[in-house]
Amino acid sequence: TFSGMLEGENKLAAFADSDLFVLPSYTESFGITVLEAMACGLPVLISDRVKIWREVVDAHAGIAVECSVEHLARGLLYLIDHPEDRVRMGENGKLLVAGQFTWNKVASDLISAYQLAIGHRLAPG
Repeated sequence: TFSGMLEGENKLAAFADSDLFVLPSYTESFGITVLEAMACGLPVLISDRVKIWREVVDAHAGIAVECSVEHLARGLLYLIDHPEDRVRMGENGKLLVAGQFTWNKVASDLISAYQLAIGHRLAPG
């Protein structure tokens, strides 16, 4: 089933009815849907072209694979065959989102980056 774009309650219901989230994108500048899925406790299977793949892998919140049918299939089979790992990855994903991707955390990091940039520009020399 390809549902097309889902929003609001429909999107949350789809996440609630899912065992995992897959985004085999050839190019993804960030991957907000990956964060949404992790916030809902889903393990994620993403390509290594989704720009937050390193954070996902480092947090053990999912699997990142090369963007090919073979690698995607291998990742899917692993997650299907290892439900205990899916649960653990889902829990880790929730922690990752809560720790690094809340509005307050992102805003604070952005303010710090701007302050650093301004400080460097205004520094003598």
